[in-house]
Amino acid sequence: KKPYRPISNQIIIVDIKDVYNRDSLAHLFKSIVSAGPKAIGLDVFFDERKSEYADSILSKITSLPHVVSPFMLKDEILGEDKTFATLQTSFYMDTLSPNSGFVNLATSGANETCRIFSKTLTFDGKQVDNFDMALLKVISESDYTMAMKRAQNDEYINYSLSSYSVFSAEAISSNLDILKDKIILIGDREDISDKHVTAVNARMPGVDIHAMTLATMLNGRYVDTMSEFGAWVLAFFAIFLFLPFIRLMKKNEWTSIFCPILQTLLIISAIFLCYV
Repeated sequence: KKPYRPISNQIIIVDIKDVYNRDSLAHLFKSIVSAGPKAIGLDVFFDERKSEYADSILSKITSLPHVVSPFMLKDEILGEDKTFATLQTSFYMDTLSPNSGFVNLATSGANETCRIFSKTLTFDGKQVDNFDMALLKVISESDYTMAMKRAQNDEYINYSLSSYSVFSAEAISSNLDILKDKIILIGDREDISDKHVTAVNARMPGVDIHAMTLATMLNGRYVDTMSEFGAWVLAFFAIFLFLPFIRLMKKNEWTSIFCPILQTLLIISAIFLCYV
């Protein structure tokens, strides 16, 4: 098992909610890159060209090997599990690059709780990486390999980890020295369309969910679940282990009522354990 290593001071979210024009964003991104972070994840889309100066900077920055860009998979193909027909990208992405990943969250609706993330999905007949998996590959090839070797494609997000710190764009501009060798996630934490229900927050920003997902893998703190067969064995073992104690109880009016109720509750608990 991989030893736990806290990384709460390694992941930094730069909140761009107060940056209103593309020239300012481009200048901010340029400053962040120059500070020497280990990896940068851009959780923001630029649908069309707006400024020759800014767009030129964005194109150069997003071509760097340690910068990961997002794309959104759309139009899931019916009858084909987790397979999509189209995608949304920023203007600077003509094709999917190795340093890009999908930002689709594993929910079927705005009010569904986001508990898991899919490491890969299928587009154009190929497996494509999750945004956080693409970042993980830049940060640590060994951690990426470990994640891919795990049997399940869908993993639970460990929301118990204290996994990141948050700075506004203004604050980070005055403290660029703290970004050296850090993992930087850039996004708008006030974007209403990117708020999601999670186990710890009813309106968690998408960029924060990416930070939690990344921390789950970097810390090696995966949430492992028991197989259905193992759950059945454990549940019924617990039931039959308890039965002798029921028989030893002194029979009276109360135990004749209590024991059948307890047995029923144990059976219900067994079914719940196996199927929920």
